[in-house]
Amino acid sequence: MIAQDSKITSLQKPGKRKIYSPSQILDYLYNPFPNCFFMGENKKILMANIHLTIAKELGSKRFEMKALKIALERYTSSLSYLHNVKLDIPRINLQGESAGRVTKTEEAFSKARLNRQQDMHKNTQKS
Repeated sequence: MIAQDSKITSLQKPGKRKIYSPSQILDYLYNPFPNCFFMGENKKILMANIHLTIAKELGSKRFEMKALKIALERYTSSLSYLHNVKLDIPRINLQGESAGRVTKTEEAFSKARLNRQQDMHKNTQKS
C-alpha cells in the first residue's frame, strides 16, 4: 500500500497521467499554490474562474477539467470558506494576491448557502 504522502508526490512528477479524482486534485493544489489554498478555517476567497488560471498554469492536460471544477466546488462550499465570504473582502489569485473583491450579491449567496448547510447539519444530528 502506498502512503498518502508518497501518493501525492508521485502525482507531482512530470509525465504522470491525468488526475481524475477531485480529492487528489485538492491534495495536489496545496503544494504549488500555498498562498492560495489553505486547510482549516483560514481559507481565503478565490478569484472568479480560477479553474481556468489553474489549467493555464499547470497545463490543461494535468487534470480532468470536470474533476477540477468538482474539487474547487468542494473547497468553496466548505463551511469555513463560506463563513469567510464577506462584503468587500479581497478575492485572491494563485499567488495569494488581490484579484477582485466580494460583492454584496456574492456575500448574500454565500450566507444563504451557509445557512442551508448548517440547517442540514443540525437536522442530521437530531436523527
